[in-house]
Parts: sequence; C-alpha cells; structure tokens
Amino acid sequence: GRNGRGTRQRAPSFDSRDGGGSGGGAGAGGAAGGCGGSVSTSRSVSPAPGHMSDVELNVADLYEVKSSEGPWYPATILRLKRNGRYEGELFGGGCSVHYPSIKRHEIRRRPQRRQRGGRS
Repeated sequence: GRNGRGTRQRAPSFDSRDGGGSGGGAGAGGAAGGCGGSVSTSRSVSPAPGHMSDVELNVADLYEVKSSEGPWYPATILRLKRNGRYEGELFGGGCSVHYPSIKRHEIRRRPQRRQRGGRS
C-alpha cells in the first residue's frame, strides 16, 4: 500500500503584517549615523515649552550625551519624546550620529569654556 498523497499539514493562516506592529519606513530603529547631516523627521509633536523639564532643545554646544560606547560627546538635543526619552545628534570626529532614544541621566551640560580676550 503506497500512499500517493504526501503528509501535508496545513499551517495556521496568518500574515506577518497582521496583529499590530507599526510598519516603519527606512531608518526606523537604532542609532543611524555617518559623516553628513542627518535630518530628524519626527511624526509626533514636541511637548509645549512648559513641559520640557530642564533640557533646552535645539541649542548647539550646550550639552554632552553619553554614547553607547561610553565616552561623552557634544550633542544637540532635538526633542523630548512622549515616553520621557530624548532624541538628539551627537558630534565627534567630523561626523554626526542620530540617537533616537536618550535617557535623561545620559545628558549633561558641557563644561563652560572661558572666552579669551574681551572688551578693553
């Protein structure tokens, strides 16, 4: 007795597109970077100025952010996200790296440098 029908089992029908998960465009996820200007294209609205705690947004040379490798780099904080984390650009070695999820304790003010000279 030979069975000509293979032992085929029917898998449950589901599609990877079903059941949640937002379809993202290019650039969704981790730190995207490189030498060149990266542009943040956020779809969520930044909170009103009264809700930003103590971090000033879009001010160059004001903060440093601790990178995922450990050292602190000059950064511009771009926005405060709804989840309480920040989005920013880190600068070092002539390159900028976009960091999409920065915790508050990973941000500090840069040391103030005294300017030489002055009015005489």
